[in-house]
Amino acid sequence: MTPAALAVIGATIIFSSFVSGIFGMAGGMILLGVLLNYFDVATGMILFSIGLMPFLIEALPPTLRPNIERRGVPFVTGLVTTVVQILSGVGGLFLDIFFQKSKLDRKTTNATKAVAQSFSHIVRALYFGSLSGIGDLPLRAIGPAIVLAIAGTSLAPFVIERMTDHGYRQWTRAIIFAISIVYLIHAGWLFWRG
Repeated sequence: MTPAALAVIGATIIFSSFVSGIFGMAGGMILLGVLLNYFDVATGMILFSIGLMPFLIEALPPTLRPNIERRGVPFVTGLVTTVVQILSGVGGLFLDIFFQKSKLDRKTTNATKAVAQSFSHIVRALYFGSLSGIGDLPLRAIGPAIVLAIAGTSLAPFVIERMTDHGYRQWTRAIIFAISIVYLIHAGWLFWRG
């Protein structure tokens, strides 16, 4: 791998960790999009992981949209997010749709999603690690990747402390739709090229 590619991946790790640290999601979606350019992963992962989910949820009537505050929904959310995480490698987008219409403040939302995402990362690492080891990832890259992820996440409190709950929801929604649109365009391009 070239030094330029390592620099791009390193910068993406910091940025995606920063975004995840603020919003409790979306960082994995960004990182996956960059990593798919450097590592051999099936194109279908883009389609399954990101696809049309945010837009489909918005199309539902407000009474049918998922809300983490409803009775029984947290259990179902955890169960289904874990399945999505294992099948696609990215569960944060799915997890986030349950928080979009809640009345929880930004700090509670972010902390809850951070804990859920931490456990899902552990489950994913154990699941995929037991199947394929570390794949194409060089061992010398693990330490720096961890340090960069911690550095990016450590910058997040400086931003989230200055946001309002309303601004937090608006930014979260905008980020989800922007990333989804980019991946849909990319998926369409890959499909068109054959």
